[in-house]
Amino acid sequence: MFAVSMAAPPLEGRVESQGNSLWERWSSAGLRIRRFRHGRDGFLAVWLEPWVEEEIAEIWNASPGDGFYCHTLASRLCWTALRTCAPGAEGCAPFPEFRPPLRRVLEEEGLLAAGERVLRRRYALLTFYPFRRGCAPCALRSECPQGQRTSI
Repeated sequence: MFAVSMAAPPLEGRVESQGNSLWERWSSAGLRIRRFRHGRDGFLAVWLEPWVEEEIAEIWNASPGDGFYCHTLASRLCWTALRTCAPGAEGCAPFPEFRPPLRRVLEEEGLLAAGERVLRRRYALLTFYPFRRGCAPCALRSECPQGQRTSI
């Protein structure tokens, strides 16, 4: 694991202080980033801890508008961390197949339970490192409108 320092995105209005405060707290205490290798394949995982998900759920229950804002902020934090660690990552992050070595690492981090086919964290990204652009390496391309070259 390693840490990155990221400034909060520019915010305006009444949400500015709340957003900046959440960004700082989540990025310093809730953000996890891990790069790892298996053979010649490298991977980058970025995720927020479960307590962040729980906090957002509580905010959402109290105010759906504020909850949606916090959901968007958490997603943006994960993407900002990914782009900071993997320059050139834009738009889409190709998702690797869960082969046994990758599966073991994800299980150790609590991102994947035995037998599962999806990540356990709501705010998480997993891609290749160094970053690979395009649909060809993505395990989800058969289910993705972009990978099938159709519009959504």
